[in-house]
Amino acid sequence: MGRAIPIQLQEALDSGASTLTHILKITPVRPGFSAYGVSGTNRDIVYDDGNGPITYSAAIGMVPSNLQSVPNLSVDNADFQHLIPEFDVPITEEDIRAGVYDYAEFTLMLVDYENLAAGHVVVHHGNLGQLRVKDGLSYWNELFGLSKQLKQSVCARYSRT
Repeated sequence: MGRAIPIQLQEALDSGASTLTHILKITPVRPGFSAYGVSGTNRDIVYDDGNGPITYSAAIGMVPSNLQSVPNLSVDNADFQHLIPEFDVPITEEDIRAGVYDYAEFTLMLVDYENLAAGHVVVHHGNLGQLRVKDGLSYWNELFGLSKQLKQSVCARYSRT
């Protein structure tokens, strides 16, 4: 199955040398907390994906594992490691430990940070697992594709036996 890639972004992909980066948008399911973004480059990026502008923070950063995606109904997944900066970021270690961002919705996009008007390509979309803090310096999150929801029970099951 193909992807719809904006023409300007496809030209950047075809050019060889480019200024492409991944950005990760995380939207908590818990009320009262707003979405935040993470940039895969060394600068903050303010980008509007059609749902309002968000600042994708370079201070948090991200180190992805291998992103696994297959065309059948098995679960797509990846792990990302992020830093927990002391200030000027929308998340805190206390919020992560309290589970504010557990099972949040995420969208991983590819953009050209020198030409944001070129649009984006959604690389991966789904829900996070539980976030884990390591040594108070970084945190890990698991990214699960939408097919994971097909493998979960949504109501209690009963049988006569």
